[in-house]
Amino acid sequence: MTCSLARVFAILCLLADDVQRVRVMLCDLVMDAVDGPHLLPVLANALAVWPKALAMPADVSDSGAKSSLSLIIRAFQAVVAGIHDLYAEEHGKDNADELYSVMTEHCGWRQPSDAEFADRIIVEVSETLRGLEHDSASYPVVLCAHSVLAPYVAS
Repeated sequence: MTCSLARVFAILCLLADDVQRVRVMLCDLVMDAVDGPHLLPVLANALAVWPKALAMPADVSDSGAKSSLSLIIRAFQAVVAGIHDLYAEEHGKDNADELYSVMTEHCGWRQPSDAEFADRIIVEVSETLRGLEHDSASYPVVLCAHSVLAPYVAS
């Protein structure tokens, strides 16, 4: 049921050309479903409809906005790679790989085994966050990356 709802929501956002709503939904899902293997099919369904929502920008060197988007997508990759492994334990590696292929083939993500570790990314996110003004356009994006990672990183 959740997969269908995620797909329908992504379709409605696509029709309204509102990528930000899809990103917010995915952020909320990842933050609420800490270490929930059931999240992998939900993400795969939403991203199958609109992969642009979490597609890695081709060139991140030209603007702060693309750089902050890249940072949050790297945060998602780290978290979802771990969720992939949990899903594989419960449903088999082939099933997990098939779902994760949406992210690698359509969003340009790394394979789960090649994803960065969340504890390394959160250091970069924290440093970036400290260097931003609260009214900066990148601040909410980087803050979201921190919020996505925080539940998954042991303090």
